[in-house]
Amino acid sequence: MVAAIKRARTIACYVLLCATAFAGVATRAEAQSRPTGSARGVDRVPGDFATLQQAVDLGRAPIILVASGEYAGATIDRPIAIACRGQCMITSGPAIGALQAGFVLEGGADGTLIHGFDFVDIDLGVFASCPTVGSTPDDVAIVRNAFVNTAQGVTVNATDCDGGAGWIVRRNRFHDLRSDTGDCGGGLGVYLIDVTGTEVSNNVFRGEIAAPPCGPLFTTAGIYLSGSSNVRVTRNDFELGDGGHAFKLDIALFADDGTNEDILVAFNDSRGSAAPFDGIHFLSVDGIDVRARCNSGTTVLEHTGSEGTSERYTENGCRRVSSP
Repeated sequence: MVAAIKRARTIACYVLLCATAFAGVATRAEAQSRPTGSARGVDRVPGDFATLQQAVDLGRAPIILVASGEYAGATIDRPIAIACRGQCMITSGPAIGALQAGFVLEGGADGTLIHGFDFVDIDLGVFASCPTVGSTPDDVAIVRNAFVNTAQGVTVNATDCDGGAGWIVRRNRFHDLRSDTGDCGGGLGVYLIDVTGTEVSNNVFRGEIAAPPCGPLFTTAGIYLSGSSNVRVTRNDFELGDGGHAFKLDIALFADDGTNEDILVAFNDSRGSAAPFDGIHFLSVDGIDVRARCNSGTTVLEHTGSEGTSERYTENGCRRVSSP
């Protein structure tokens, strides 16, 4: 009972944020309605289908509207716009090994929109991974959701796939990130591997990133990119505690899964965020054409392996205040 009350209080702070957003999607969905059943263009949960998975598998409509309530998530294998009207909590879902995900997106889900859900106490919020499920969709929009106490909020791993292009992760809220999956995993708000043409913008990161059990060699981050190209990371707001972990960053661009190329990191704000790793908020290692502009925080670009440059500077908005 205490845990349920605590969870309800945590989620309550997102209701006003989400309610306004749902109205726009719901209005557009209603405009596409036709006379009866799925032929209207809209399926409803729980009105037409009891569960989200039934609506995806058995429904014919391109839009699924979900009423307030607590739900298990679903595997999505076709293009849909799925939106909450009210307050919809995703607290369980498809199994990914020993973990649970909210929504698992397969390659057939090109063009999907996920809008207005609260992913609570679940390992993986939105999950698309070619190494795990064999395909990754393109042109997916994750908009105005809340990820509360997840290990990974949004995961896109297009390694060895043709997918993973054109994603938009915009105006979501990430609150508290766990690092307890497997021997050492999680602690990542947005985790992007081998993606292209992607936007991560106007998201809010709050609370703590828990220290991983495997110790200091594991990096936790609000936003993590590797092996990706043509990505814009802009106007995100960070106030993340480090949970006692020495290797916490707000934005990490690493080359572990390939070189990042053509990346813009701009207008991000980390003034209220912990920076236990040598005071650094934004770190890029061995990237090509990585530009950091007008951020509030300490930026380090270490590109000695590819571009022969290495620089560290602190900005306050668009004004560089130090460059040691």
